[in-house]
Amino acid sequence: METKDDIHPMTVIVKSTDGGKNFTQLSIPFDDMVHNKKQVVYHPYTNKFYCIDIFGGIFESSDDCMTWTCISDVTLGASVFGSIAVGKDYLFAASLPPSIDENKNYTQHLYRYEITGGSTPSSIEKEGTLFNVSIYPNPASQFVNIENIPLNSSLKIVDITGSVVYQLSHTNEAVQVSTTKFESGVYFIQIENDGARATRKLIVSK
Repeated sequence: METKDDIHPMTVIVKSTDGGKNFTQLSIPFDDMVHNKKQVVYHPYTNKFYCIDIFGGIFESSDDCMTWTCISDVTLGASVFGSIAVGKDYLFAASLPPSIDENKNYTQHLYRYEITGGSTPSSIEKEGTLFNVSIYPNPASQFVNIENIPLNSSLKIVDITGSVVYQLSHTNEAVQVSTTKFESGVYFIQIENDGARATRKLIVSK
């Protein structure tokens, strides 16, 4: 996610899908959220974004950050910074003081929130039996090979903002994808077949 040159990054978050020619402002002003862009995170299993508002709780978005729904009203507290991270089944949010004074005592809070709407136990089990997918080289520079794909699967590669950078339907058992136009960074390869999904992390390094 990037910001317009004429808008202070602490004020709003904006998104561009055309290399910075046009921007769309997200619905929640950044002043109302934790003042750190790392606190907006993407979760590949639910295909949703999560963020925290130190006064308002934990929020999720399923439409590329355009609208947000409060999923937990936990308050991290005034005059603190927050941190958020997602695992496969849980979201973790923590409160942090803005600065540390060795002569004072501080209380920190760590919250765990169960993520719903992601892979169910049955689909995870199905993934283990159906998807023996291998990817190499990883990290990739010029290309990545994806092998052992079940026939007639759909494949897509998304970046950390959730934008689809590559997509293919009805794949063969092996696919080679050029990464020459990918920016260096972390991507997620998602393969779906018969209601099950496998997700693999890909690192592009140039």
